[in-house]
Amino acid sequence: GYNAKEDWGMSGLYGNEVTNALVEYNILHDFNSKHHRSAIAFKGDQLESVYEGPYIIRFNHIWNSHGDDESWGDSSSGISATGNWKGLYVYGNYVHDCGIGIKPNISWAVQHKDGYDCSNAYVFSNIISTTQFAGIRIEGQPGDSYDKINYAYIFNNLSLIHI
Repeated sequence: GYNAKEDWGMSGLYGNEVTNALVEYNILHDFNSKHHRSAIAFKGDQLESVYEGPYIIRFNHIWNSHGDDESWGDSSSGISATGNWKGLYVYGNYVHDCGIGIKPNISWAVQHKDGYDCSNAYVFSNIISTTQFAGIRIEGQPGDSYDKINYAYIFNNLSLIHI
């Protein structure tokens, strides 16, 4: 997939309020997202409910996914999931030359609070190379004031050369 700069702002594959998704064997490259959307992005925080998985993202090749230079810099992820998800499985992907490789997150804003926690994230057996910030990034806020990510399992990933 190619996202031309004249019409930037979207993902190669964008799922909003989706349940039970399988994304596999895609080649996505050269995205210039104005709104920092990832090449593969799942979002599910528009409604106050829990989106049950599984969300399976496997065997994809993603490269050169960047955000705009206006605010956050080149911060787009290769793969991201935000919102009230449960059951995220990200494995066997090759992600390189992106702002962040893989980013399971609570919401676009870390200070998200709707009373629904994310849970059961498995990120394993991925190859991540040449990222600007992090190979894999999970973030949240401590305390009871914000939603949480419960049970995140990250193992057997290979991360190379962070610039």
